[in-house]
Amino acid sequence: MEKAKKKRIKKVISWVAMALVVAMLAAMPLIAQQEAEADGPVASILSGAVEMGSLTASLRGGGTLTARKGETVELPDGVKITEFLVKNGELVTEGQPLATVDKVSVMTAIVQVQETLNALQKEMADVRKQTVSSTISATAGGRVKAVYAQAGDSVQDIMLKYGALAVLSLDGLMAVELDQPTALATGDSVNLEFSDGKTVTGRVESNLDSHLIITVEDEGYAIGESVTVTTSDGQMLGIAPLYVHNAWKATAVSGTVSTVRAVEERTVYAGGALFTLKDTEFPADLEALSSQHREYEALMQRLFRMHESGTLTAPCDGQVSGVEEDSPYLLSGEETDWEAQPLAASEETGWTVMLLSAEETAPTEPEYTGTYTGFPGKVTHIGSTEIITVMSEVGGTVTKDEEGKWDFSQIDLNPEHMLHSGLPFTVENAAAFSIGDIIVVIYDENGDYTVEVAQKAQPDIPSSPGFPGGMGGGGMGGFGGIDISGMLGSLMGGFGGGAAASQQEEQALFPLEGDVLLTVTPQDAMTLTITLDEQDIAGVQVGQLAEVKVEALRGQVFEAEVTTVSVKGTNSGGSSKFAVTLELPKAADMLDGMSAAASIPLYSKLDVLTVPVEALTEQGAKTVVYTALDAKTGDPTAPVEVTIGMSDGLHAEILSGLKLGDPFYYSYYDTLELDTSAEEARYSFG
Repeated sequence: MEKAKKKRIKKVISWVAMALVVAMLAAMPLIAQQEAEADGPVASILSGAVEMGSLTASLRGGGTLTARKGETVELPDGVKITEFLVKNGELVTEGQPLATVDKVSVMTAIVQVQETLNALQKEMADVRKQTVSSTISATAGGRVKAVYAQAGDSVQDIMLKYGALAVLSLDGLMAVELDQPTALATGDSVNLEFSDGKTVTGRVESNLDSHLIITVEDEGYAIGESVTVTTSDGQMLGIAPLYVHNAWKATAVSGTVSTVRAVEERTVYAGGALFTLKDTEFPADLEALSSQHREYEALMQRLFRMHESGTLTAPCDGQVSGVEEDSPYLLSGEETDWEAQPLAASEETGWTVMLLSAEETAPTEPEYTGTYTGFPGKVTHIGSTEIITVMSEVGGTVTKDEEGKWDFSQIDLNPEHMLHSGLPFTVENAAAFSIGDIIVVIYDENGDYTVEVAQKAQPDIPSSPGFPGGMGGGGMGGFGGIDISGMLGSLMGGFGGGAAASQQEEQALFPLEGDVLLTVTPQDAMTLTITLDEQDIAGVQVGQLAEVKVEALRGQVFEAEVTTVSVKGTNSGGSSKFAVTLELPKAADMLDGMSAAASIPLYSKLDVLTVPVEALTEQGAKTVVYTALDAKTGDPTAPVEVTIGMSDGLHAEILSGLKLGDPFYYSYYDTLELDTSAEEARYSFG
């Protein structure tokens, strides 16, 4: 009996336990629903009306902020400084003097850079005589719509006749233009009828002052093909020829077409070869030499400015570092205090050279006997009040004859004997001198000098146009408006009597990169580096403005500028990525390493119909907008299919399906966060 009783108790307990489990399982959905209602996202029904607005297509990317790298102050090869004017840790402003330079060493560098320019020009002249092949490639991907050049054609002839060797379509659209008063608005549909009776649908791209631009998807249509344009209700708007809506033209300057790789209606990618040319006037070697020549011209201008001011200046605002008290580029006091230092120039000629001091004061006691002491030289630069010469400084006496003319017979005027000291002399009549003139600087017993022409320049030596900015205050001023390339062109042959440099001299190029003297690190700027897809990088240029949003600073937005665009990409997953660096002002609470997102605008569309992107719903292959509310549930209803165009990430363009003022409704979950991945952040086209 006791055993049976225990079995009945166990059985009851089992049934009770089972009932409890069942009850719990039944209650779980209700509990989950209640928890979801308590803790899950809450939907709000928002409404609005279709508006007319503007959209801007942008490229977006993210990264981390970094402090802008310091800018180095380089000392050109051979240039010495006489004094540091700043200390480590000191804050300086752009253009502030950092150190004084030894002007004699600067002028020596100017002469050496000029010799390098002469050698480069000679090499450029040799290259111009050669003929090489060059390739014309597409700078952006697209469909080839026209090929005008064929093998054997002259580039100049084709360019004169067609304005291009080939034409590419970049956006896959053809277009027509009509001048026709109409109420059609951007996005409205129209019909395009071809000569063979085929009719396709196009859209109004713009309607400005009755000037219509209508686009249509390119299905292999020919440039210049006539189409009849009518409204959806059959009203005729006009007849016009098709043209490429967004075209890129392949062009060249000279040469002959050797190979044609472009094929009409075939798609090419960025960098794809279109034509090969021969007998081009500007081959790659010449371009490389020209680029190098421009770098030396820039260095020459920097040296001129350095000689003018006698200082090195700060390249930007920032903090100074790298100053060395015992810098090997700093002249000692003994080296800078001298007024006149005799040096042996050549055992062969027996010359004695006298260099002027860094302050360019004339010797107070002439080294040679006679009424006057003269030093010959060759004029290399001419300003309004100053000439610069390559001096030999050979000693000798000069006298005046009965007619008051100078006698230079006691001074060697051989231009081959000129030494490259390159000293400036201020004169009252600089216009009376020419580049290449052999002159004599005459010192009297008081150390005062005059400059006289001993031999005029040869006719084949061009005369200098002078410095357009003039020479201010007897110094080398007014460089702001100088055409440095034109000025340097007038100096060819200005050294060594115009004798051609030897092969060894041509190879001895002056170093473009100097030694780092110190560094100025900006304190008011940050940089942001983002990566963009190869399809997008063509739309980004240095100097382009952008916006940078820093989430850690309460989402503040800062104006930025593109400073560098990588010319070499990195391949990842079959697609190349290119680095773009932006610079933005540093806020007080902005820290190195903060996350930031950049938006680079590409183009804008004005006066288009827009709705928020949240109002768009995908239904299979369709995109719909809900235009009413269910009276019972309060949920959005009455979906209308729409065609969308471009989007800026917040609003989307409505091309068809809705009109201005139409209402719309959508659910908004205030706890959801938008996905701002790089892929979805890219601009889109309809």
